[in-house]
Amino acid sequence: MKFLEKYQVKPPMKTYLCFYCGRELSRKKKTRDHMQPKSRNGSSQPRNIVDACRKCNQLKGSLTLEEFRLVIAYQKGLQKPATMLFPGELQRKAANA
Repeated sequence: MKFLEKYQVKPPMKTYLCFYCGRELSRKKKTRDHMQPKSRNGSSQPRNIVDACRKCNQLKGSLTLEEFRLVIAYQKGLQKPATMLFPGELQRKAANA
């Protein structure tokens, strides 16, 4: 029996996506981010918390979602940051549609 246990297929590891850049993350690499920072009256409700990669989480810091959108748009050279959506926002829209 031990021989068979050694070669059993393990279930695939769950992957997560960064809300801001869409990068695939393992459980060990993901961080949790408050879209509306707690330092700016944000809550710890599940709807305010998203998975994020460390790079995006550190870059966002205590910015609101709208302020962070401006930072990313500036880095990418976009002219109309208000129309830009993060990958996580697109997924939420698709799930609600």
